[in-house]
Amino acid sequence: MNYCIILNALFNTEYAYRAFFDGSSAFSRALALARNFGKDVYMVLRRDAELPEGLPGDVRVVRADFSACGFADAVLEVFSDAGCDFVVLMFADSPFFSSKTAQEMIDQHVEFFADYSVAEGYPAGIVPEVLSLRAASAVRKLAEDFTEELRRSLLFDIIKKDINSFDIETLVSEHDVRLLRPSFFADCKRNFLVCQAFMGFFSPDMDAERFAAVVLKNMGLLRSVPAYYQIEVVRGCLQSCSYCPYPKFIDVLSTREFMPIERFSSIIEEIVSFSSDAVIGLSAFGELSLHPDVVKLLEIALSHKELSVLVETSGYGWDVSVLEKISSLDGSDRIKWIVSLDTLNENLYSVIRGDGFSDVMACIDVLKRLFGDNVFLQAVRLRETEDYLESFYRTLKEKQYNVIIQQYDSFCAMLPDKMVVDISPVRRFPCWHISRDMVVMIDGTVPVCKERFLTGPYAGNVFSDSLENIWKNIEKYWDMHLSENYPDYCLNCKEYFTFNF
Repeated sequence: MNYCIILNALFNTEYAYRAFFDGSSAFSRALALARNFGKDVYMVLRRDAELPEGLPGDVRVVRADFSACGFADAVLEVFSDAGCDFVVLMFADSPFFSSKTAQEMIDQHVEFFADYSVAEGYPAGIVPEVLSLRAASAVRKLAEDFTEELRRSLLFDIIKKDINSFDIETLVSEHDVRLLRPSFFADCKRNFLVCQAFMGFFSPDMDAERFAAVVLKNMGLLRSVPAYYQIEVVRGCLQSCSYCPYPKFIDVLSTREFMPIERFSSIIEEIVSFSSDAVIGLSAFGELSLHPDVVKLLEIALSHKELSVLVETSGYGWDVSVLEKISSLDGSDRIKWIVSLDTLNENLYSVIRGDGFSDVMACIDVLKRLFGDNVFLQAVRLRETEDYLESFYRTLKEKQYNVIIQQYDSFCAMLPDKMVVDISPVRRFPCWHISRDMVVMIDGTVPVCKERFLTGPYAGNVFSDSLENIWKNIEKYWDMHLSENYPDYCLNCKEYFTFNF
């Protein structure tokens, strides 16, 4: 059976073409691996993207809109031009592509007359997808009703809308690395550095199984630069929540401290320099609605297109006019809102959180109107609310709200144990938060992690130390986790397996 190779460049960023220490780039390596098959190579490129420099003349370029239909149309165009029976799809910014495992997938695809073949458990970017001509038209039809955010799993995301209509073959790894979430795509600084760190372990004739084993053995290399920064721009709240540790240390209802705009701006500039892209969480533990310059704070963060913002709020204290100003900011679609609601029972709400239930419900309606699906309503799973949790979830889902159910956090046993059920993994693994997150307190102090925000240990201060040095100071705790030499407070923590961004 005849086939060709599709290099999917729809997700390419500048990092795809940036040189590694050996002078190659993720794109040049992916292109070389694709051409090694000896088959026709097509590259699907966004309509507004420039052609990569030095692109060989025998690589045929198909322009596409960055949408589900655009991608499906491009695939159909390749089938029409190549006259092939199936296509092998790989990403144009993945420097590690196992030709050996790809051939195994192709053989399996042909042997079992599959419509679609996919791999499970391997590091992302190592193994291709395979799609047959007979399934391509069905994919295009399903793409018409696809409204989800476009991700690299786009093809499977489309297919699973009517998964029973496709004959699917799955190649499963013996070394399942999904728990580690490795992403071997050079699409941002963080992943570029991870790819570079693993370059010495990869060779073109290596099968994906062997590379997966390498990743498991060298998981310490997956830590590069932070992806998520929680910044305390407000110290103080309008509510004193029963499951928050803050009231144990300060009077949150009367304390009112605010990070100056200039200091916040300096932190943002350094974050962009150090991490390039990141999610900025506001305001760590304080209530953001209290900050007198909240619109300016968000404007500063959103002025950098590499950044997105996560606002965690009680929903109390917001002026509608302020929310409307925020919604009119350039890049406001890069703001996500989490409203800590916990229950729809007003009496129980007052016990857990305090005053403001009716104001909060009104604020939620405004947020939904202004920010749509970027609004999430959250409930912490507590013993006091467990009997109400199902109705909380069902009622809000029926009203088309996004719902988050968060596990209870005792902050390393600082608070009483109110956890309803322990969902910790059977085998412990290194903490996600010291691998990907950084917390900045209002005075610039950086705790090792958010669980120790008021008690330490501390890694430095952003107003006197560089982010790079602070991140290096946290690395020793990462090394302790890798060697399973956990500090006592870490042993009491149930948050190590929770993942933010």
